[in-house]
Amino acid sequence: MSNWVKTIRDEADKKVVIVLAANKSDFEEKRQVSKEEGEKLAQDLNLTFFECSAKDNKNINETFDDLVAKLIINFPKVGGAGEKLKQKKVGGQKNSCC
Repeated sequence: MSNWVKTIRDEADKKVVIVLAANKSDFEEKRQVSKEEGEKLAQDLNLTFFECSAKDNKNINETFDDLVAKLIINFPKVGGAGEKLKQKKVGGQKNSCC
């Protein structure tokens, strides 16, 4: 996990927003990582942490609301008239959206 975050921070725009979303929190009996471990990892990596469950509709909107709010702050002009997102090569491959 920390290697992925490091790669993103090294290769992406410096204002990139990363959150740690632990999915399927409704499967308590199959849990492999405790909430405390997730929170600690997020703290160590300076990320916001959310435990989510689509089934229970837990923290889905909150996760995206947090992400979008941070994106708006970090990239206020992206998406406006005439603005284009820049594509960056990561690991020798051209990445694209959608």
